Amino acid sequence: MRLDRAAKHLVVADDSAAYRSVLEKVLSDAGYRVSPVSDGEALLEKLTAELPSIDLLVLELNLARVRAIDVLRKVREDPAGRGLPVLVMTDFLSEHLKQVLADLGVEHCVNKYHALRNMLYQVDAILFATDDNQRRSLRRLSNLPVNYWVGEDLHLQYCFDLSADGMFIIVTEDAPPPVGTRLALRFWLPSSDKLVATPANVVWLNTPGEGLRISHPPGMGVRFVDLDPEDRRLIEGFVASL
Repeated sequence: MRLDRAAKHLVVADDSAAYRSVLEKVLSDAGYRVSPVSDGEALLEKLTAELPSIDLLVLELNLARVRAIDVLRKVREDPAGRGLPVLVMTDFLSEHLKQVLADLGVEHCVNKYHALRNMLYQVDAILFATDDNQRRSLRRLSNLPVNYWVGEDLHLQYCFDLSADGMFIIVTEDAPPPVGTRLALRFWLPSSDKLVATPANVVWLNTPGEGLRISHPPGMGVRFVDLDPEDRRLIEGFVASL
């Protein structure tokens, strides 16, 4: 799938010039139109002037001059800003702050220490969700070891991202099985001592033959089948923690 990134306008707000510069380069090199801003006052001016043309706000919460939360409140008061997607970067997310962000319609948060390496993936996932890879539930980037079987054949790989609905599995040595293949998955969660075991179906591939996305490693997206309710609860708890 070809992503028309050039049609999307992103505003990146961060008070660190070095961090902001790297974010701008990662996203602009991929084709996005990026407007960087350095503080809350400049951000508020940018949003006030150009809100209808902005497709995504990438926001560090610790901004000077005007607080990022206050900027968000102003944005949500404007009818043009009520549906604006916001990706928040932070190194700490308390329960109170989670609730404040949820009340402001913020659905996407990433740990700032991990954001740079995976920012393109995060942005693509928000702006170009597909039927096969819809972000119906919160996802977490995590390099978990994963065992899967196709029939009697065992494969040892790693997870790239995880949700309560499925995961993306990195496959580099061999071609992944085709879409529709039923797998048997086994993986451990760092937050528990329980092995998660579930069948899953391959629902999409990231390979040169299928249209390689540069935001993902080579591999396959799988959707869990008949996941145990207790395992789902454990995964949701793991994914929700930064």
